[in-house]
Amino acid sequence: MRIDEQNRILITYREVVPNVWKKSTYSAARNVGNIITTHRGGYGVPVEIVYDECKPRYQEKMRRALSDLDELLRSRERKGEPVLSLNDLTNRELEVCNARWVLVNSYREYAECNKERAKGLVNAKRDFVDLVVSGMLCEDAYKVVGNLSFQTLERWDKALRDGGNVMSALAPKRKETKVSGGLTEEQRRLLVSLYCTPNQPTMADSLRMAERIWQAKGEGVPSRPRCLRFLAEWLKENEALAVFKRRGMKALKDGYLPYLERDPESIRFMDVLVSDGHVMNFQVDYTVAGADGREVHKVGRPTMLAWQDMKTGMVMGFELMMTENTLSVASSFRLACMNAASFCGCAGSAVLPRVVYMDNGKAYKNKFFNAEVDLRNSVGGLFEQLKGYGLESVQYALPYNARSKVIERSWRNFLEVEKQALSYTGDSIEHKPARMMRNEVLHREVYREELNKRGMLTLQGAYRMLERWIREYNCRVGDGKYLNGRSPEEAAQEQVPEIDFSGRMLAASDLNYMIMQRRVCCIERNGVRVNGNWYYNAKEFVLLPKGELDVVVKYDMLHPEKVYVFRTNGEFWCEAGFYSGNRVHAMAVLGSDADRQGFHQAIRENKRIEHAVTVMARSVGGHGAEVDMLVGERDVLPEGSRQLVSDGGADDLDDIRMF
Repeated sequence: MRIDEQNRILITYREVVPNVWKKSTYSAARNVGNIITTHRGGYGVPVEIVYDECKPRYQEKMRRALSDLDELLRSRERKGEPVLSLNDLTNRELEVCNARWVLVNSYREYAECNKERAKGLVNAKRDFVDLVVSGMLCEDAYKVVGNLSFQTLERWDKALRDGGNVMSALAPKRKETKVSGGLTEEQRRLLVSLYCTPNQPTMADSLRMAERIWQAKGEGVPSRPRCLRFLAEWLKENEALAVFKRRGMKALKDGYLPYLERDPESIRFMDVLVSDGHVMNFQVDYTVAGADGREVHKVGRPTMLAWQDMKTGMVMGFELMMTENTLSVASSFRLACMNAASFCGCAGSAVLPRVVYMDNGKAYKNKFFNAEVDLRNSVGGLFEQLKGYGLESVQYALPYNARSKVIERSWRNFLEVEKQALSYTGDSIEHKPARMMRNEVLHREVYREELNKRGMLTLQGAYRMLERWIREYNCRVGDGKYLNGRSPEEAAQEQVPEIDFSGRMLAASDLNYMIMQRRVCCIERNGVRVNGNWYYNAKEFVLLPKGELDVVVKYDMLHPEKVYVFRTNGEFWCEAGFYSGNRVHAMAVLGSDADRQGFHQAIRENKRIEHAVTVMARSVGGHGAEVDMLVGERDVLPEGSRQLVSDGGADDLDDIRMF
């Protein structure tokens, strides 16, 4: 008899026959006992029987016939359940071990003292068990061990005697489970490789694929419980590796790799402004210009651009538009700086942050914000200009690294206000409202009735709704490490008296001027063309040569109704407004009343310009003298004061500015 590497007991066939079955042939033993042998014996090679795979009635016959089998079974049990020392025990295991020690010693003492009264040692022991179960003895120890019986105490008593009356002999046994037993290295590697794939199969799916592969190769297929136990144990030690191979680096970083913990005391209010864009989870009604010039109503989800103070979590400013673009970023940044100044008691000014920390998208990372000063651009981008007013640095978050931007955490709070909208669409596929599910006829009918009664939320209405909610959000108490039981406004108000903003403050009008975009244009017949629109100043442009004079045009994206024209030397020249001949209807008679009105207005403006030029020509002498006088007059007259006097009451050019 022996124990093999798989912890199975193997018994030689010659030891079993004739002591167990009284048979002398190998085939008779197999037929009677359904015994599995390790190999057929040849000359000099013994046949071995696997004891663990025999039927129970034959195992009992073997134990009666073979005296050494019981000792071999006990040694295997001791090997499978090692006794732990007190130093190896957990707190719970140590508590159980101590409770057993108390119960066994009390058990022995009570039985010895009361065996005569109880008329026997066994009766005294049973009386002790009854007293413990009823709560009259060793109450604390009994609560720890739970159920207790006479047989259990006898087993503990024997274990303590066999262990030399040392408390560690009563330590709980830990069975050493070999989860990979019976699996070859190749089989284990196949299970892991099939489970750790980007398609993210379940353990059961991976196991079924492995079984098909093993069957195709003609190999033995291990049992499913054994394979599942192996995968479960493998995941306990390699979960991060499995997450990376199944879900990628972002999931690994977000849930398993260490992260940087910022010190909340290292910054103050308005030291860092963090910005990001978020597509709102509700729909609004907005209008766009159609191909025929008419307004077309559409429904879509708007995008919110917000700026949040990193220290206090206070939302300083935001803009709501249908797309994330440079205009919305600039507008929300301007509003955040002006709100910060108002919060500090400096209305009409703007307070700049020391650091701007932004997303890595195209709306943020472009020339309008970050153009450097060089030979082509003597002014630079917006943030380059603001560095002279206290802005120290511009930082961009790493792509797909949302945990580095504190504002990403706030988007989850915005779900509260998003759910207040009738047109809420849900923040994920699993959390869509019922009206967006299949076959939900009743919910869709109720939604249409409410929509007809209340109307679709507009972009302006959504802005006001968010504005009210943000005011409430800034006053809401938080328990994070940055707020510590205060609201964002309270945390900011505590720091404002201690901070000197004088080096980071500028007039709001100056900030508006810096936000303007700059472009070099050539004056054409219709003036200067910016973003597909013509801008014209009749008083200044009408007499100039066309297509030859370059000017610098600055325009405010927030107020596109006019532009500011500068000479190439940087000197301000004039303002120019929308030219009324912009995109008139190709055949106004086929258009709307507005199309016809715009067409007639453009004709009238052109007639006025023609008449003014005619009046100027009549006021000049001969042909040669006209040119000299006209040039001389243009050089002598001061900027902005040139007027053309008309005879017969004609309008002068001051009345035909297009802004």
